[in-house]
Amino acid sequence: FLRLLGEEKQANLRNILQVNKSLLAKEKKINVDSLKLLGSGAGGMAYDIGNGLVLKVTADGSEARSSNLIKGKKLPGIIHIQDVWQFPNSSFYGLIMEKIIPFKSWPEDETKTNLEEIVDTFNLKQLLQQHKGNIREIWKEISTSPLFSMSGNAGQLLEAFQLLTNIIQQVKAAGINNFFDLHLENLGKRV
Repeated sequence: FLRLLGEEKQANLRNILQVNKSLLAKEKKINVDSLKLLGSGAGGMAYDIGNGLVLKVTADGSEARSSNLIKGKKLPGIIHIQDVWQFPNSSFYGLIMEKIIPFKSWPEDETKTNLEEIVDTFNLKQLLQQHKGNIREIWKEISTSPLFSMSGNAGQLLEAFQLLTNIIQQVKAAGINNFFDLHLENLGKRV
């Protein structure tokens, strides 16, 4: 049943593009017929629209509101959002953003390994929620964990954590105070 619901949601997201085909062509200069699906997740579907840009269609109103807060801003470590709108007579939103290289496609190196360890091994998403974004408390819990002492690369993990901390601080400075959805699928590199 859940899989069917997922397929139904994807069909609704694709349908909203067809329903608004002429509007997207006229106002956003997007040719719906030439979109290339990049991927889909719990919140929506992403399409390559060319020129280093992506169209994301989502039903997640909080994502649209957060994206609107950073629209047009060039914040270090944060994806650039060019446009945000709600599709007419619907609960779906469109976002135009820069195209990035998803975490899974990054070349294997120490930075990728250390970020993965901080985010996944220590479950950064849960720690952010548990400590309400308090960076000091999160680092204290990570650095006193038996997993941390077994890792053997404390300095590199601290560097990876500081990189993520800078991103979190940028998000907070933009007015997004409830950003706890930090997982590997939400990390990317600029092309």
